[in-house]
Amino acid sequence: MRQTLEKTRILRDLSKKFDGIDAATTLASSEKESYELYLKVKEEVAAELESYSSYLGQMDMIAMMMDQVPYNGWDCNGQNGLHIERFAKMESNR
Repeated sequence: MRQTLEKTRILRDLSKKFDGIDAATTLASSEKESYELYLKVKEEVAAELESYSSYLGQMDMIAMMMDQVPYNGWDCNGQNGLHIERFAKMESNR
C-alpha cells in the first residue's frame, strides 16, 4: 500500500512537469532521467488502477445490495431493520 502511495505522489509531482510532453521533444540531459521515471511510474500506476477497477465496481454493487437485504431484528440503536445510511453513520462515529 505504501509503495502505491509513493508511486502516486511521484506521478503527481512529475505530471506537473511532463504531462503532455511529446517524446520527440528535446529534453535537457538533466531532465531525461526524470522523464523516464515519469513514464515508468505512469505505466505502473495505470496497470494497478486497472487491476483494482473490478473491485471498485463490486464495492458499488455491495452498497446497492445492502438496501435489498431483509433484516429481521433490531440494530444497535434499537431500530428495526438495516439501512445503509445508519450503518455509514455508525461507522463514521467510531
